[in-house]
Amino acid sequence: MSASETASSLRINLAQAWLRKVVLLGTPSFLAIIELWHPMFYGQVFDRLSPIIDRWLLIHLLQLPLFGLLAIAVYLLTQSLQGTAASISRTAMGVFAIFYTAFDAIVGISTGVLIRNSKNLPINQQAIIAKAVEELFYNPIVGDNLSVLAIIGGSAWVVGIIATAIALHQVDAPRFPVILIALSAIFAAHPRPTGPLGMTFFFVAAIWLELLWKPKITE
Repeated sequence: MSASETASSLRINLAQAWLRKVVLLGTPSFLAIIELWHPMFYGQVFDRLSPIIDRWLLIHLLQLPLFGLLAIAVYLLTQSLQGTAASISRTAMGVFAIFYTAFDAIVGISTGVLIRNSKNLPINQQAIIAKAVEELFYNPIVGDNLSVLAIIGGSAWVVGIIATAIALHQVDAPRFPVILIALSAIFAAHPRPTGPLGMTFFFVAAIWLELLWKPKITE
């Protein structure tokens, strides 16, 4: 290998290492901050969200790529690991990325756009939009709480992150970050307080595993 090829390979490796740290550490830290501002409310969706609809939309637009990056971050933790737990983790994160992102886009972005675009409508027309928003938000298939999409996406996160903790434990990862990884399962409910707390657990564990520990590669 020539000197130029060696230098090029080194630059690629450095870029990959930098990108890995950005995804693994940047994603949970950014999500933890965003979820601190995620509105919590009960009851009438239209009335509660109308005064803060711009914040609601911004948060959910940012979450759209971040949930995908979070799945990649978990994948990076088990990338070099083999075994059943690591395989379950990677599969579950794929399911999480698809279903949880779809659920959040429908509940967050779709309802947000409807509410925002109805601001200048007459009161009687706003009432029609408000009813449509309520039905969409609490839809048993795609809506909030215990809808099909929410259950599949949230369950995939819990299964995947627990499998990640098991896979790391099997290669003798330090106990404290492994416990923190398992505790980050509470992010399945991403608004505060569980969302920011779950991502804080993940962030601290990722720093420990990325900077202070070298994994044992399983055969």
